[in-house]
Amino acid sequence: MTQYRCPRCGNSFTGNAMFCPHCGTQISNTQPQAPQKKNNTFLYVLIGLLMAACLGLGLWLFLSDGKDSPKQPSKIEAKAQMTQEETAEESPSTTKEETKADVEEKTPQQPTQAQEQRKSSSNGVYMGMWGRIGDSDQAEFEMNGTTGTYSYVRQGQNSGKRSLRLVSYNEQSGRCIIDAFAAGKKIGTFDGTFREISETDDEGEEHYGQSYNGKFKSTNGAQLDFMLYFD
Repeated sequence: MTQYRCPRCGNSFTGNAMFCPHCGTQISNTQPQAPQKKNNTFLYVLIGLLMAACLGLGLWLFLSDGKDSPKQPSKIEAKAQMTQEETAEESPSTTKEETKADVEEKTPQQPTQAQEQRKSSSNGVYMGMWGRIGDSDQAEFEMNGTTGTYSYVRQGQNSGKRSLRLVSYNEQSGRCIIDAFAAGKKIGTFDGTFREISETDDEGEEHYGQSYNGKFKSTNGAQLDFMLYFD
């Protein structure tokens, strides 16, 4: 039988009724309702596209995970890195001070005049003085480590340069023994006390001095006082 639908109340009914049995609306011009088949093709296509897109996205993420993602450090590596960063943040001034100390240590310090004259006694003794030997005057006395020269004027006659050779020098006591030679032959020995004086005045200027006093013991038995100094 033919099925109809009421245009007013929407209820379906069968037969050739002129009025809706539910609401009484006239239905003489109402067309019979043909059964409709639902078309789900579009829905299936849409679901298929969504599934394909999800599958492609998952595959791309899986393949690019090992290439693009940075390697995560292990717990031990992360802890070590954190410790290094904390140490660098806590002691920047120490690093700068150590760098400055290294630079200062590598930079040679210019010696003062006094330091140049007061060289290490382990390499000998260094003197540059003048004064008196016995009754002679204008005596000049120089030592450069273990060897040196001296000369003097006596009664207007210049002795000429004579040779010196260090025998011993005790830096603590100051005792210094030096042999004297003329024409390659030993003529005597200087036995005295060598002193060095270094001080800084109120204006910060350094003053340096030397003195060498004692006895000159000649090989012929004579002994002469000598007084030498530098100021």
